[in-house]
Amino acid sequence: MNLRQVQHHYRRLARLYEPTLLERPLNADSRRAAIDGLQLSPGATVVDVACGTGLSFARLHRQIGPSGHLVGIDLIETMLGRARQRVERAGWSNVTLVQADMATTTGEHLVSMAHCAQISGSTRSSASSGCR
Repeated sequence: MNLRQVQHHYRRLARLYEPTLLERPLNADSRRAAIDGLQLSPGATVVDVACGTGLSFARLHRQIGPSGHLVGIDLIETMLGRARQRVERAGWSNVTLVQADMATTTGEHLVSMAHCAQISGSTRSSASSGCR
């Protein structure tokens, strides 16, 4: 698939994404093991690349606590919309969502995005926005 096809596919899939995955215990077990393997500490900053609808956010947030910061990055705005709803329902103020194409984002730019997100406290951002 090319980029345009991927975007179209995931825009359509966003509303069905979670119900499909949540029915599969294997996915939940793998997600739990991967997050627990990070051994995050309270106050840590974590970047969830290709965060989708934010299915990992609750477990990540439990580990980093309210003093940490979570940056969720995804290419598809409809997936981030679902993630944003999750953040708002949970009342997390230390989560920033960024729309970015990680295929064209450098490591340096990723660090910059995470830093800007952390100091801005915003729940919505884009790869092109700078620190304000």
